[in-house]
Amino acid sequence: MSFLKYVIFLVAVLSFSSCSVSKHLKGDARVHTKTNIEIKRSDIIQNIKKTESQSLALTQPKPATGIGKWQTNLYNNLTRKVKKDSTGKEVGIRGWFIRKIGIAPVLFDPRRINTSRLRIAKHFNDNGYFGTVVKVDTVLKNKEVTVNFTVYPKRQYFVRNIFYPKDSTELVQKLFNPNLKSHLTAGMPYDQRALDNERGRLTELANNSGFLNVNKDHFYFFVDTALRSHKVDIHFKLRQPDDESVFKPFRLDQNIVYASYSLSGDQDDKDSTVLDNYRIIQQKKIVRPKVLANIILGEKGDLYSKKQQNNTLTRLLDLGIYKFVNLKIDQIVTDSSYIFNRNFYLTPGLMQDFTAEFEAISRSTSYFGIASTVTYSHKNIFKGAERLGISLSGGIGTQTNKTQKLINTLDAALEVSLTFPRLITPFKFRGNKGIYVPKTRISLGNDYQRRVEYYTVNSFILKYGYDWARTKRSQHQLFPVNINLFIVQDITEAMRDLFLENPRLEKSFRDVFILGLFYNYTFTTQTPNPATPYFYMRTGFETAGNIANLFVSNFVQQQTRPYQIFGAPFSQYVRIDADLRYYWPQKKGVIAARFISGLGFPYINSEVLPYIKQYFIGGPSSIRAFQFRALGPGSFIPPDLDDSNFIEQTGDMRLEANLEYRFPLFSYFKGALFVDAGNIWLMNDTEDNAPEAVFKFDRFYKEIAVGAGLGLRFDLNFMVIRLDTAIPLRKPYLEDGSRWVFSEIDFTNTSWRQNNIQWNFAIGYPF
Repeated sequence: MSFLKYVIFLVAVLSFSSCSVSKHLKGDARVHTKTNIEIKRSDIIQNIKKTESQSLALTQPKPATGIGKWQTNLYNNLTRKVKKDSTGKEVGIRGWFIRKIGIAPVLFDPRRINTSRLRIAKHFNDNGYFGTVVKVDTVLKNKEVTVNFTVYPKRQYFVRNIFYPKDSTELVQKLFNPNLKSHLTAGMPYDQRALDNERGRLTELANNSGFLNVNKDHFYFFVDTALRSHKVDIHFKLRQPDDESVFKPFRLDQNIVYASYSLSGDQDDKDSTVLDNYRIIQQKKIVRPKVLANIILGEKGDLYSKKQQNNTLTRLLDLGIYKFVNLKIDQIVTDSSYIFNRNFYLTPGLMQDFTAEFEAISRSTSYFGIASTVTYSHKNIFKGAERLGISLSGGIGTQTNKTQKLINTLDAALEVSLTFPRLITPFKFRGNKGIYVPKTRISLGNDYQRRVEYYTVNSFILKYGYDWARTKRSQHQLFPVNINLFIVQDITEAMRDLFLENPRLEKSFRDVFILGLFYNYTFTTQTPNPATPYFYMRTGFETAGNIANLFVSNFVQQQTRPYQIFGAPFSQYVRIDADLRYYWPQKKGVIAARFISGLGFPYINSEVLPYIKQYFIGGPSSIRAFQFRALGPGSFIPPDLDDSNFIEQTGDMRLEANLEYRFPLFSYFKGALFVDAGNIWLMNDTEDNAPEAVFKFDRFYKEIAVGAGLGLRFDLNFMVIRLDTAIPLRKPYLEDGSRWVFSEIDFTNTSWRQNNIQWNFAIGYPF
């Protein structure tokens, strides 16, 4: 039976099978189909809907609802006929549907129902509804069980007073300070989680204030409910330890660092260097001792701080030269002192590596291109955790029709970068003690682009700047030196003809000198738990030409604009960009959403943004249903779209949104369904610009392009090979009223497939 017949069979099963999820059950088995929560005396509950939702979330198991019922129907119908191998695993196309789409019926289990009842009762008691009773009832109909929980809550208790220990010991004086922020306040509803969080806060404060051995078990509390008007008093207490040193603050004595530690055995400590209270031991010189002394936080005499230890471990890993970083603390107790030594065991990783990326682009105009990037990096080039990076990338494109040369596009780029694990500034900077090591980056590169039929451009790039992070969630990047010399060569007659049709294109294809700076800020809420939704944001701005304009205007005599530096006009503009993403983990897969916006303004010494700073859209990581750089601006379409490989559709503004559902298929293979939408526009309404390409508030939403498709990904965790195919659903360059093209979709038509189906092959996820 063909795959199409199986799809038809699946649709028939979903459409005509019995709606009963209890079909084909054997013996006394019952299926759990629904769970209800009813709360009596809802008037005494502060937020009844939220409380009902929280209570329902505590129940187990979760019966199939909505689409899940259809999936259970599918499971029931296919299970009877599926074949199994010797291990009992379902095989064939039916087995695939059962494993990937079907959901087994949820069987009724009285023991789990009672556990749920106890969970609900505990939830109410933990929130101050002391004495709450939960009853459960079941309704059986045709082997389907509905479980009803009825909650009889008591009035909620509120906190009247909070009592902390009061004595003269250093621990009590440090921890129970009324000026410190607490999780508990008088007048709040009783909350068991707040009490647990308060124990955690006190433990964390103790561990960061010198008390190395204090843990959460040393704090306990009792609740006095023998009050009127549903009030409670909370009394915090300290559990006295057997060892009196537990409640004594420890101070740092020495840092002993095994900088070339091997997991295979003990280390010889003969080859050591002493710097203040740092003793650096390395049989093979991995890194200069002073570098480690600057990275490791804590001076002799400092109070023990767990936060400082964790930050130090993170900083050591952030150097990028160690694959394992471990810490052992030795406590030294005498009659008059409590000190500790820290032993760092640093296991080096590979110092050099190569990476490679590959991308393929296909266009409906018989164009095919491939590109690849090879990167070499040395993580410790000068024995100070300096990272050297050399990246070489190239690409070629060909037009298979007879009117074009075989190779008509050629790109090549070389970049050399050097990163230092510190801030190199002309002034003293006090900011090297954070969780991550601040870095100084220098990069030098050249980008060569050859369009055989049109032009050659060469771009020289020099950047100098800094990366730093205060927390795990946010990162800053500032490059005060951003120099780019853009040189245009070998303009052909065909290109000059295009300039006559598009004066704006001609203005952007001139030699230009870019001297400016840029800043980026990145923020994420991602956690190690893959089941937690998270948000990602990257915003930034870039300016150029302001200092150059100030200098030339005051010190250089020039008659007319544009003013020049080193024989080339300098560009003056500002660009603002934002990239927002959100990821929703699902039971199977993840939903990923992205919104991108960008806006650029040329001014004073520039009429247009430089060609390399303009926005474009379409391609493997953008709107995948449209060709690379072949969409927009606005509803404009160049007259040579169908017969030329030169498609330079760029703009001053970009809006784009993407929605993608990624789901597992089998083994390392994953699938994706996606929708992309967006466009680019020009900002200046001048004679050089086509009016339909300019952004207008009253029509821009009508010029949004929309595409959709599906993808196949080979995900090896360390590398993802991606193949996406997409078709346009809305073409903004068509007449208004005819831009939605659902009616034109015809997969059986060869001409339609050639002109509309876009294939995108790339390495890595699009976002």
